Amino acid sequence: MTSDPRLYFDRTPAHDLAALLHSYNVDEFSSPYRSTVPLLALMKSEWSTLRKVLGACQAPMPADLHFEFKVDHQSKGRGTPSHTDVMAIFGNVCIAIESKWTEPPYDTVGIWLSKGADISNRERVLKGWLALMRLECMPQSLEEIADCEYQMPHRAASACAAASSSAARKRPMLAYLKFTSPRMPASAASTEYYISALTLLHKRLRPKDLQTVLVEMEITPSDLFRLIADLPKTSHATGIAVRSALQEASLFNFVNNKVYPIGT
Repeated sequence: MTSDPRLYFDRTPAHDLAALLHSYNVDEFSSPYRSTVPLLALMKSEWSTLRKVLGACQAPMPADLHFEFKVDHQSKGRGTPSHTDVMAIFGNVCIAIESKWTEPPYDTVGIWLSKGADISNRERVLKGWLALMRLECMPQSLEEIADCEYQMPHRAASACAAASSSAARKRPMLAYLKFTSPRMPASAASTEYYISALTLLHKRLRPKDLQTVLVEMEITPSDLFRLIADLPKTSHATGIAVRSALQEASLFNFVNNKVYPIGT
């Protein structure tokens, strides 16, 4: 169908969902409760819901959807690239989409810096992320963003880097996709947490043209998900079973979604 998006694993084309699923290391599915699972289930069979989400981000389909999209911090420090769950690239916009489900909150920038054996190296890496945002955000220091969740500047920087690297410069956007379901674990970060954390990031970065949204999506498990729900976590065999289940049928019912604009 011409309305279907084009799929990639990072920059490598994936001809269909099966090819995309097998591009991941199987251990990425070693728990059925990782946010990657409902994200890929959404891509499998819920195009109408996906269209609503992207429409809320002011971006129509079709699109190029780059899963596990890597961006390097481009600093002199030693650090791994940032892996955005999905970079959605359209005619005039790049949306860095980060999915969350049962994950707890991440460390703040200040805590992340304090945990490093080589703090000066971590400072160089973080300054590299901030440099990637210089066209879209007002000048900021490490001290200004010390209380922001560390992962969020990564994702904002990735959106800016992807937008500015295009031959025809695009508009960057950051979207957090928060799945909620019955019986969420107490350790899971809430929708309210992400709204608060993204609002703080927006306040600290003072963006000129970096729109941010949170999309809350309510899901309920299907009968097939219940068959894999109690598999042991961190098991290679669980990864194989979860990946197979994603290929077979829908694991979730996508009940409702709500969009929260941030900083407007």
